[in-house]
Amino acid sequence: MRVYWIFSLPRSGSSVTAYAAAHALGCPVADEPLGPWDRTGEPYNYPPSQAELVKAHLAGQCMLEDPATIELAKMVLREIAGGSDTLVVKHPHLRPPPEQFWKAFPDHQAVWLARNPLTRLNSLYARGWTDALRPNFELDHYKNFAANWSASRGPLTFELFRTKPKRFFKKLFDAWGLPKDSSRVQAAIEYAAGHYHGSSKELEERAPSAAPSERSRSLPEQAVRMYLADPQIRVMMKQNRWPLKADAYLG
Repeated sequence: MRVYWIFSLPRSGSSVTAYAAAHALGCPVADEPLGPWDRTGEPYNYPPSQAELVKAHLAGQCMLEDPATIELAKMVLREIAGGSDTLVVKHPHLRPPPEQFWKAFPDHQAVWLARNPLTRLNSLYARGWTDALRPNFELDHYKNFAANWSASRGPLTFELFRTKPKRFFKKLFDAWGLPKDSSRVQAAIEYAAGHYHGSSKELEERAPSAAPSERSRSLPEQAVRMYLADPQIRVMMKQNRWPLKADAYLG
């Protein structure tokens, strides 16, 4: 079975990317099969083994070091795929680290998808998803992910998806080692243009250009100043030509 993973942090575009790519490949999506949620009920209806995997993965601190958990994960992915020989896996989490992932799944393919850290954080604030924010407005958490992103094969950005979707999906499929196919890229673009995933599988009746995070500026000034003062963040933002002035993020 061919398995293609998308690693990201929440509010970075992994949902629309995963579902658009799966649409183009004609295959199912395994939406966060490692957890932290039991998704054996609606709307996912994953097999009972997925709930077992969540418990095992959490017990292992969300790392892939236990051979039994790795084998269970492989079984769950086969079951979610059903009769398909192809599967796209959405994993908007920091762990497992890349080297551990490749050791556990050497025959799988993966990409890391990042978003401007401040527009990503603004999206969490705009939606009110701040109850579980990590310390320092998730600065250290983002920096750890950014290190994985920088070291990955063919790193992608949400901003490229928004501005140049054709180039984005070409890079995605290239990073997964798929042969060039313009019709596949076009199918992914058309899906993304017509579907807005507010959260995971959930579709919202909203045009992509009207996302809450793009209609409001909800960030605390302290968060903006903290991110823009960090050397590692500044290097990444310069690399991607993301604004480095606080006024670009404050209301």
